[in-house]
Amino acid sequence: MSSAADRDLRARREAIIRRHIEAENRFDVDATLATMREHRYDVVPYAVKVEGRDAVREFLAAHFASLPAIVTTADRFYHADDAVIVETHVEGRHEGEIEGIPANGRPFTIDGVGIFSFAPGDDRILGEKVVSDMLSLVRQIQGDARTPVALAGGAHKKGRTS
Repeated sequence: MSSAADRDLRARREAIIRRHIEAENRFDVDATLATMREHRYDVVPYAVKVEGRDAVREFLAAHFASLPAIVTTADRFYHADDAVIVETHVEGRHEGEIEGIPANGRPFTIDGVGIFSFAPGDDRILGEKVVSDMLSLVRQIQGDARTPVALAGGAHKKGRTS
């Protein structure tokens, strides 16, 4: 089992990540930046890496403008010495241009993972790496009604979910 100090550090890290996500959900650039000691985003689905306060401020403002109707929830937290991995769920409506696709008001839901970096023993965010299901997002906002692919007996079976 972990020590009281480990449990305390984990609780502090989860609290700062929750404040970070809440600030993002309010589209509050300044409050989001305030949760970070170093300002760094690596957004894998967009192949975007941004570093520095001004660059992250610009990125967040553009991101919030392109997705003005989203809410992210943190579902589970996994702790390492220098990171917290967070399973996320995002719900929203396509009310801003995404990847060249004009806004159309379609609802979407996607799951992803946020990897928040920390210095060992510290509770201040050094950066965030975002990994999410971009294919599902694009399909949903384009109106593609395909169901997820599920694996059964080692073979792909389209249209079946577990």
